[in-house]
Amino acid sequence: MRATTTKYILGINSGAVKNNLLCQMQADILGIPVIRPKNHEATIYGAMLLAGLSTGIYSSLDELSGMWSVERVFEPQLSKDEADGPTPAGWPRVSSPRVGRRSCRSRRSSTSHYGERVQIVRRSLDHPDAAALCAAVQAEYVIMYGGADSSPMAAAHFEPPEGSFLVGYLDDAPVGSAAWRRLAPDKAVSALVTAEIKRVYVDPGRRRQGIARLLMLALERDAHAAGIERLVLETGPMQPEAIRLYRALGYTDTDGGGWSEYAGHPNVVILQYLLPRD
Repeated sequence: MRATTTKYILGINSGAVKNNLLCQMQADILGIPVIRPKNHEATIYGAMLLAGLSTGIYSSLDELSGMWSVERVFEPQLSKDEADGPTPAGWPRVSSPRVGRRSCRSRRSSTSHYGERVQIVRRSLDHPDAAALCAAVQAEYVIMYGGADSSPMAAAHFEPPEGSFLVGYLDDAPVGSAAWRRLAPDKAVSALVTAEIKRVYVDPGRRRQGIARLLMLALERDAHAAGIERLVLETGPMQPEAIRLYRALGYTDTDGGGWSEYAGHPNVVILQYLLPRD
């Protein structure tokens, strides 16, 4: 059966994990993220570290924890119906991500696997649903990058007219979020009224079904109505699906101005989108 909860991930190792198709198939069939470590031979590597701990080469488990790192996260790329369907129909589509196919459509298309069942509601940052989604995305950052996002977040940043925190609900259950906050002109380093996008997240069991696109388009409409002219965001290499979505929506590379928390870090991806003028 396909898992639909955020608490499950699959860690993999040994020589076979070098095969990207095999890793992607596991993610698609199970419906959960599959994490490949940088050291593929994790079993023998772990035995070596424990031997070092027992002989005093390493001082503690905390020291050992910093020696394990993620090489790549494989996110499910098939909907539940596709994954549960006939094998010949499902497996060949693994190498053709749905975001890539949708990028040929108009960026204004808001097609979702769930259609009108997704309801998007503005919440305060300290609302229980918003807080739970923020905690979930921070937990993913720890797995992907070894630490949580250190950008300062305050509830006032996401209250109109300074910003907004949107939560997506599917059958009354919170399944995703997207937020924006207005940047001061000196931080934006732009003549355009600029806002930063934060906390774009979808429950792993609901990904690849158009919910992230719905949230992004709702965020853009909300920001535009508040007078925002330019949206910016920063992300990283462990989130290739998110980067593909942003680029499919028309986001392009830019610098971090005075706002980016991670400008100058290796492999950071900084993007912008100019909202249409009325």
